[in-house]
Amino acid sequence: MWLKVIIISALSVAAATSTRHLRITNGQQASSGQFPYQARLSMIFKPEVPPHPNSCGGSLISDRWILTAAHCLEDAESALVHLGSIEFNCSRCLICLSREFVVHENFQIIDGKTRNDVGLVKLPYVLEFNYYVQAIALARTDEDFLTRTLS
Repeated sequence: MWLKVIIISALSVAAATSTRHLRITNGQQASSGQFPYQARLSMIFKPEVPPHPNSCGGSLISDRWILTAAHCLEDAESALVHLGSIEFNCSRCLICLSREFVVHENFQIIDGKTRNDVGLVKLPYVLEFNYYVQAIALARTDEDFLTRTLS
C-alpha cells in the first residue's frame, strides 16, 4: 500500500509540473472522483526567493493533512490547495490557503541527490469528506515492508 502512495504522489508531482501539451506516456484522462485523495498545491514563495516551479501534487492522508515532497515546500510561504477535481478550474473544487508545513527534519539535497524528501501540508480546517474528496487508504500498522521486494 505504501508503494501505491509513493508512486501516486511521485506521479502527481511529475504531472503537476508538466505543461498542458505533455502527457504521461500511455496515460489516460482520469474520471471525476477517480482519485479523491489527489491534491494540487500551488506554492507561493517569499518575495526574496528566486522563482521556483510553483505546482506540486500531494495525497490527502487525513481530514487535515496532505503528504507531498519536502522540496515543494522549501522556501514556500504558503500553498493554495486544490481538492476534489481533475480540472484546474471547477465550480465544486475545494480550495483553501495553508501556511503550515512540516518538512522532514533530515531533508537535504547533496550533490543533486535528494534525501528524506517528505513533507506535510496542514489544512486550515478539518475537511468534510464526500465523493470527490477522500483520504487515501494507508497501510495497516501490522504490515511488514522490510521483507518485501519490488517487482
